[in-house]
Amino acid sequence: MRATELAELLGSATQRGEEFQAKCPAHDDRKASLSFKDADDKILLKCHAGCTFAEIVAAAGLKAADLFHTNGIGSQNGKQRIVATYPYCDESGTLLYEAVRFEPKDFRQRRPDCKGGWIWNLKDTRRVLYRLPELQGQKTVYVCEGEKDVETLMERGIPATCNGKWTDEFADQLKSAGVERVAIIPDNDPPGELHAIEIAASCFRAALQTEIVHLPGLEKGGDISDWFDAGHLKIQLRGIVENTPILLVEPKPPAEEKKPAAKEGKSKKSQGHALDLPEPEPWPDPVDGAKLLTALAAAFGQYLALREGAADAMALWTVFAHAINVFQTAPRLAFTSPEKRCGKTTALSILACLVPRPLPAANITPAAVFRAVEAIRPTLLIDE
Repeated sequence: MRATELAELLGSATQRGEEFQAKCPAHDDRKASLSFKDADDKILLKCHAGCTFAEIVAAAGLKAADLFHTNGIGSQNGKQRIVATYPYCDESGTLLYEAVRFEPKDFRQRRPDCKGGWIWNLKDTRRVLYRLPELQGQKTVYVCEGEKDVETLMERGIPATCNGKWTDEFADQLKSAGVERVAIIPDNDPPGELHAIEIAASCFRAALQTEIVHLPGLEKGGDISDWFDAGHLKIQLRGIVENTPILLVEPKPPAEEKKPAAKEGKSKKSQGHALDLPEPEPWPDPVDGAKLLTALAAAFGQYLALREGAADAMALWTVFAHAINVFQTAPRLAFTSPEKRCGKTTALSILACLVPRPLPAANITPAAVFRAVEAIRPTLLIDE
């Protein structure tokens, strides 16, 4: 890094000859107490109010090595420049902080100092989702890994957001914005997948309809921007999201399991894994059947737009699923709609919370149906 680059980072710096003057980031500076200039192989700096070198560097969001001309965040010729800034604003559009991208590639965060300059750390600044003001009132929002990918989607009219260090607060921000469905698009690598699972679990706990969308044809290590650069279209993405099932259980990161050594004489071919669906527990008190059916129908009507009588039919079928052993015939419950995105997947998600031993399935084969019915007698919820 050179002194001119440090001046740009600090903001509101002035130059007198070879020396720069700027407000020290390590204290509430009103007099531009920090002076710095280039020496033989590094930047020399001094705070005339008494702040130490370590305090100044930390407050600026730098490391000591960054102040050398050939080390740290600078390239070997000492040149580094800001190539993009991504503003993070609260719900009303007030700027809270920025993510800054440099070339050579590096990222740092800064917040306004309310004096026309920047403080290169966030400290106690409220963290928010990227593009939070634009998410207000959106029913479906896409979540990807970085600001560049968010911009790729927003340019195509698709509401999107991100935040690298996800917390449950961000899921609450989505809920408060009126978002109902979240489509998470991970980068095609193990860290991206783990990050997607973390976000999905948080959104699931916040009662958001959540799905993790894997893009067909995406190269290893690629992201949604790469996918569009390869020639894919917005309408294709919409179709993929539409056909991705909503998560019915909270996702967990895959556990690393040690595979036992194959026993002599046994096949090493994988035999799959056993399904273990919990049995429903009977309610301890007597239940009024009419009130139960009315409550079930009301629940379906609250979340779905249904034709007259459809909610009652769903309520009756739900109770039938629990009492199937006393019936000689078993009716099937089918959902149809005039077009896509009318709520069929949502209806299956609600049923999964009410029927005994729910087993969601998509594109299931007849052989798999017979094996599942014989082994565990599930309630099959087939999303075609």
